[in-house]
Parts: sequence; C-alpha cells; structure tokens
Amino acid sequence: MRSVLLLLAACQSPSKPDGERADDTNTPAPTLCAGDACVGPDGLGLVLTHSGAPRLELPADGIQLGVWPTLDTSLSHDPTYPNAATRWLPMTGVAVAEHDDQHMVLDLSFEGAAATLTLTAGGAGRIAARLVVDRVDEGQALSFRLRPTVGINEGFYGLGELFDRPEHRGTVRAMHLIADFEMESSYNEAHVPVPFLIGTEGWGLFVEEDHPTVFDVAATTSERVEVTTGKGAEATEGFAFHLFTANAALDVTAHYLA
Repeated sequence: MRSVLLLLAACQSPSKPDGERADDTNTPAPTLCAGDACVGPDGLGLVLTHSGAPRLELPADGIQLGVWPTLDTSLSHDPTYPNAATRWLPMTGVAVAEHDDQHMVLDLSFEGAAATLTLTAGGAGRIAARLVVDRVDEGQALSFRLRPTVGINEGFYGLGELFDRPEHRGTVRAMHLIADFEMESSYNEAHVPVPFLIGTEGWGLFVEEDHPTVFDVAATTSERVEVTTGKGAEATEGFAFHLFTANAALDVTAHYLA
C-alpha cells in the first residue's frame, strides 16, 4: 500500500506558487513591427523598441485624456495657458483587441473613461498611431497628452525654426505664436514650428496635429517629455501621432521626410 501511495504522489503535477493559476502562461505580449521598430503593451503602458532595445516608454501616465466639465466654445483650449478645471486621466489598463502584421488595436482604460488606440505599421522604422475617445463618464475629453519617459542625460532636437539654441532639454516650446513680452518682438517667434522631436537615443515623435500644441522637453521633470494638444470640440476626431526609430538620431529625420 505504501508503494502505491508513493507512486501516486510522484505522478501528481507540482504545485503552483501562490497567486499563479495552473493555466497561467508566460506568453509575451504581442507587438507590431515596422522593420526594426516595434511597439506593444508593457504592463499598463506601451514600449517602443529598436532591434529589441527599448527606445521610448509610455507608462500608465504616459497617455492621458484632458477632461473638462463642459465644452466652452469661447475658449481656444491652448495648453500654453492651463485650465485648473481640467482633469488629466491616466491609463488603468491596456488590452489587445485586434492584431495582424500591419495593425494593432488597443483598448485603453482610464479612470472613468475609455479610448481606442490604433497602431499602423508604415515603412521600416515608422509606426502611426491614432487615439480616439470612446467614453467619458463625467465631463468631456477636449485635450490629449503624451508623457514618455526619457534618459536623464538625453538630448533633444527638432521642433522647427528656433533662434535661441538647437538643443531643447529644459525648454517649453509652443508650436504656435503666443505673446512673450520678454522677447524684443513681444512674441515667441515660432514662425516655422514643426511638432517633431528627436531624442539622441534614436527615436522620434511627430504629432500630426494643427491644433495648439506645447512640448515640455524635460523642463518640468528631467526624465519626461510632455506633449499637450488642446482640440476642444474637434477632440472627437481623435489625436494622431507617429513613432520613429533608427540606429542613430541623425537617421530619424529621414522617417519624417519619407
């Protein structure tokens, strides 16, 4: 009898650690790739990689919806002048709804809201993204914000014609003309703004918007770039941006020109 019990014990599956179900798997999260550039869910956020190496991360608070109590058509929703009534909602969940070789559709959950992020593979190194708000429980989503984490020593270039300095770390750049009475001209002289930022780690972010947009380039927080676009009533159209990667920062510009 003892030998039978020992045999039964030996045939049983080993117990799972606490908190792990028997049918749990370690299947990696799906990714969408365009050449060496790949993007996909990473916990409660997203990560952009190049040849498997992380280039840009959007954590749970890296994609935010700006919710106002009501729509006021008399306001421009210019993020240069923040409105204290705006509630910025961080992500609380990411789920893959659809996925193939050319597209990935993600269902994003927020605190009291939901949105859909559609990713599309372009040419090698280029991935297009469009964020559309599906639901807001209280108020109306009128603004969008991206807050990727960046290297503490990383440099940043791009953003169009500027006359003070070519590298942007520590600056706040508006992509439109605003009053600036510290300037001799009394405005910020953003004559040819281009909402396209390049990180020296080999990534690029292009915001495809013609609404008021502001880039906080590691000015408020040294390890974050913060891009805010105010769309007002046209927020229902969604928010479009593009992610680029390359072997070197100098090569990223080619993706914008493609």
